[in-house]
Amino acid sequence: MLDLNDIVVFARVVETGSFTAAARLLAMPKTTVSRRVAALEREVGVRLLQRTTRSLNVTDAGRLYYEQSSQALRTIEEANLRLAEARAEPSGTIRISAPVGFGGHFLTAAVVDFLAIYPKTKVELRLTDDKLNLVEDGIDLAFRTGILQD
Repeated sequence: MLDLNDIVVFARVVETGSFTAAARLLAMPKTTVSRRVAALEREVGVRLLQRTTRSLNVTDAGRLYYEQSSQALRTIEEANLRLAEARAEPSGTIRISAPVGFGGHFLTAAVVDFLAIYPKTKVELRLTDDKLNLVEDGIDLAFRTGILQD
């Protein structure tokens, strides 16, 4: 099975032009870099790099594989960055349910403050004394007062 880490290692070898430089960049032993590239070559069934004791050349197949795989790696890196940004700043809708008296007295000011801090969020505040099915109604957070039944 193809290991994405092997593709990353191969790409760094091509970009740096040597196993030693790639190993330094990736903070791993040169032997590990060599083994990962060899494993990738076995997996794809072609030689990607032509190695001698004094030089390293990318084969035609290696160049093609690098061009295609580096596009995929950039896409994955972009996806990771976007997810990190999304984690860094909360966004989306939070559905809150509370009894009318409690919510009107305690929650409205808190929701206003929360929205000021996290402008990419939306709060749906449902103030009702009716019994709701929290799962069916998609409630994320519910406040209840009094004695609760199962």
